[in-house]
Amino acid sequence: MEMRAVYAACLAEMMEQDHHVVVLDADLSKASGTRSLYERFPNQIFECGIAEQDMTSIAAGMASYGFKPWIESFATFASRRICDQITLSVAYAGQNVKIVGTDPGITAELNGGTHMALEDIGTLRSIPGLVITEPADETQLRRTMAALNDYEGPAYLRLFRKELPHIFDEDYEFDLFKADTLKTGKDLTICVSGFQTRDVLDAEKTLAAEGIGIAVCPELYLNSNYVASGTAGSYIRQLVEVCPLFDDSLSDTIAIGYNKDRYCSKTAESFIRLCLEKMHGAEYPTPFQGTPAEI
Repeated sequence: MEMRAVYAACLAEMMEQDHHVVVLDADLSKASGTRSLYERFPNQIFECGIAEQDMTSIAAGMASYGFKPWIESFATFASRRICDQITLSVAYAGQNVKIVGTDPGITAELNGGTHMALEDIGTLRSIPGLVITEPADETQLRRTMAALNDYEGPAYLRLFRKELPHIFDEDYEFDLFKADTLKTGKDLTICVSGFQTRDVLDAEKTLAAEGIGIAVCPELYLNSNYVASGTAGSYIRQLVEVCPLFDDSLSDTIAIGYNKDRYCSKTAESFIRLCLEKMHGAEYPTPFQGTPAEI
């Protein structure tokens, strides 16, 4: 099932159980998978048009009256475009607003540079009090949304819209403020979130056959009180100050159009081998290298 369909199903369940749960959309209900909710819950979902700043301010106002709003748009518009409203109307005011940014990172693919949210974590992590989370499959998405619905405070959910491979079992227990451990290993620890988790697990399996032990920790709770850098890497630096840290972020570039599957499936293993090479000085041949343009 597509992640946006799971997202909509979770919203429907919450809206049915609690009339205070409301959804605000910025002319992207079809893209977000929530169009069917208009018929089922006409008094709990609101079309705000292409006016994301207004949508955020309306949600903050509704939250101040006890509602539990979820607002949704593409990640670029749900982060960069509404950053001031998130900072003042939501986070500074301590309002219980859940912000959903779809197609994060390079997952917008051929929608182009206007829809590539490479900076959403960096932007929003600079806002104190904002929880940021990114599920890796539909099971984790269900657990994440339930936890966010119970959490009293502002949060940002990075949501890959399409279908993702199964990773977590149905008995999986989710903690909003604790990273999971999918694999343990003595040579390197990879912290990953979202759709890249499967690529890292595949790379771990390949390297394990070579006797290289990789620990894989998905689903980071990205604390937002570290303004100095704001990236996922700076978050890890808060936790691990003495170990080598390597970041596979696209450096100093505006993404124009990427083939997600080609980029991520090739770079996960390459990135891990590069980390090992830098740590131990030995060569770990990589299956794929290249600049963003070459990728």
